[in-house]
Amino acid sequence: MPEGQSPTALEPAAIAARFGVSEKTADAWTRLGNFPHSLAKGSWDRVDVDRWVQANRPQSWPPTPTDAGQQPRGRARRPSGKSAHTGRTERISDIARRFGRTPGAVTAWTKVSGDGVSKRATAFPPPVAPHAYDPDQVDAWVQANRPQVWAAVTVGTPVMVVQPPEGHPKDLLDIDEYGAILGNATRGRPLARGTMTSYYSRKQIAQPDRTPNDKLKPKVFKPMWYRQTIEADVRRRWRTRGKAAGTTTS
Repeated sequence: MPEGQSPTALEPAAIAARFGVSEKTADAWTRLGNFPHSLAKGSWDRVDVDRWVQANRPQSWPPTPTDAGQQPRGRARRPSGKSAHTGRTERISDIARRFGRTPGAVTAWTKVSGDGVSKRATAFPPPVAPHAYDPDQVDAWVQANRPQVWAAVTVGTPVMVVQPPEGHPKDLLDIDEYGAILGNATRGRPLARGTMTSYYSRKQIAQPDRTPNDKLKPKVFKPMWYRQTIEADVRRRWRTRGKAAGTTTS
């Protein structure tokens, strides 16, 4: 524990140890919009974290006792890796049904190799039988790599991974700012300009409120969107739950 830090303050590594999850999963929790406010950069109050986990991650409650080797009361310690397979399996259609996705979206998950654009992404767990996956391994992957999907299922309402910055609803924002808000809200990282340009050309994002030569004031020199238009698009994508209108929520 860093010097001067409260003994009740938890960093992601301590949260992971306390609740028997990976540090990557604990870090993903801390980036959810409804996670408690931090005490200082990188640490959270233990009581606040306990309350959040009990309400939002009941499968990880109660916390692991601090005594070495003691098993959590009322919950078996969760193993990890291939040895963790419990014998239960589910197919892509079952995963899609559980998380309110399309089978195509889940198929896309299974192709995540962990060495793509995002360094945060980890490879989807391999099948434990032909075309069948371990539900516990799938849950762990979704928690860490699709936290907004996990939150929508476990909390009951979608939660932004990173809340949009505050501003006036009529602020004019360009396509890069649009990509930052949309990507941060759904994945915890901005979307690339190329991705946003592709969505724009295919009309998969909201149409701009302002365009060059529209004879309105203030004059703009490229497509621009009102902040309220972008935030409405983010909410719409949650409501559609992975339909064709928004691949960014897959």
